Amino acid sequence: MVDAGGGSARIFHETVTEANLLLVPVAPTKIERRKLVATFDEAERAAARNEHGVTAHVVMVKADDRTSLPRNAKDSSSTPTRARASAPTAESFPLAETVIHSWVHYMGAFGEIPTELSEYAELMKELTEA
Repeated sequence: MVDAGGGSARIFHETVTEANLLLVPVAPTKIERRKLVATFDEAERAAARNEHGVTAHVVMVKADDRTSLPRNAKDSSSTPTRARASAPTAESFPLAETVIHSWVHYMGAFGEIPTELSEYAELMKELTEA
């Protein structure tokens, strides 16, 4: 498992070249979802060098069900629509069903391991059974 967090394009490319699963966490805001196009364009370039195949899933994180943001993000065709400037398409990003909420215990666990990880266990179960 590697957190390639957008800080280094080189590390991201090397990771996707060797990975079998790419998880792209995204908050349910328009600005965050807009970044997916660039992330997946980069991932496609790196995946072309991956010899064992890599699958990708977007995971909604920092979801707060007290707002309409998570619902709106899912309702917009379930996932954001991809559009390249040169060749727009209707292809969607693969969105995991499991949502990681913005729980207080996650925010308070900086530098520590949270003790309540049931949503992450659900996510792993979903992705391994797919």
